[in-house]
Amino acid sequence: MHEISQMLLERLKNAGIPEVYPAFDAVPLRQKSSSLFTVLSVSRIECKEGFPVQGGAAYPFTAQIRADLLAPMTADAQSMQTYFFAEIVPAMLGADCLFLRLDAGSPKTDLQLQKVVFGGEFCLNGVFYVTETEETA
Repeated sequence: MHEISQMLLERLKNAGIPEVYPAFDAVPLRQKSSSLFTVLSVSRIECKEGFPVQGGAAYPFTAQIRADLLAPMTADAQSMQTYFFAEIVPAMLGADCLFLRLDAGSPKTDLQLQKVVFGGEFCLNGVFYVTETEETA
């Protein structure tokens, strides 16, 4: 999961999304932007049967990714939705993800975080490669 998160974080940053974080990082919320930032989480990974490749094995996978846009409590719902569709969705599509679904209605209020949250789910298909290692005596 870490490798998938890191790859997506890099691709989104390269696509111009300025502040994007993994769901479980060590950066305290107060050190993140006071305006908009994006949080990515891998909610599910389904691995298929592996097959041998030169030097190891390959395991196809499908990962379900959640992208959430967080904003101050005073954020305008329309502006958040516009930003999500104009910036986040194209960046995720550029990272080879498929767009699955969007949160219905207006952004949700997270009282614990003191943020408004709006997001959607994406799917990423890929392959994990596992290399053979020689056993030492």
